[in-house]
Amino acid sequence: MQESGGRPITRRLVQPIWPAEQLPGVRALFGSSSGGEDYDEEASKGEAQTNGDGPAEFEIVMADAAGNKLAADNVK
Repeated sequence: MQESGGRPITRRLVQPIWPAEQLPGVRALFGSSSGGEDYDEEASKGEAQTNGDGPAEFEIVMADAAGNKLAADNVK
């Protein structure tokens, strides 16, 4: 499209899409946020990593599009 002066008209709409009624979220319990002994700051560059000998534990949450936490059974 163009306006009457000939300049193009551009519009943009960003619409997030929630692909399911509920989705899992995963957070690492190791790395820079935990500061645990299994964290290797030099190697991680801001990413959650273990030094290879430490545990790799995670928190899992099930939530809907509004951010409400939901109960979940048999999460694999």
